[in-house]
Amino acid sequence: MDNVTSKSIIFSGYLNIVEYLVNNRFKRNLYAKTDINGDVCDYVVTGLVVNKKAGLAFFVKQSRPALYHLNDNTIIEAVAGNVDKGEDTTDAFIREVEEELNITLIKSEVSYIGDKYSSPGRMAEVCSFFIAHTENMPSSNRGGLAEENEDIEIITIGLDELRSFQSQDLKTQYLIEFYNRYVTTEY
Repeated sequence: MDNVTSKSIIFSGYLNIVEYLVNNRFKRNLYAKTDINGDVCDYVVTGLVVNKKAGLAFFVKQSRPALYHLNDNTIIEAVAGNVDKGEDTTDAFIREVEEELNITLIKSEVSYIGDKYSSPGRMAEVCSFFIAHTENMPSSNRGGLAEENEDIEIITIGLDELRSFQSQDLKTQYLIEFYNRYVTTEY
């Protein structure tokens, strides 16, 4: 059985990232996100937003801290974000789409795919995946919230190009593969 031998906050901001040293034969560090009260909040949402009428899928391009060692620390990825305490995951996805893509969705446009662990060997994070079909378009080419230090470029990819698009982000690639395999892309 694993026991937590120490716990330390390694980032404190709009959320905390807590490092746990786990005493097992691997002496591995695990990470969890907590809110300012220390409650674990490792639920995130992500999804692919598609306008079939326009033949487009919408993505975000933004800087990511894990990529700072590269010449270009930006990545094209699906909309994603944290689920606020007490928030329904579908509502969280709709909110994130509004914040990051400037697209307003209604629940009937959103389909839930399922939940997956992001990296269970290192993180407690559970990700809820969605596909949204809408006829709405972004109201601008930039998105993100200033209070979350987001500076997002909205990227559109044609549905025909989506069939061969490769993302460096695993959750985004999963969504693309799911869409290409299980959702009709005829428009």
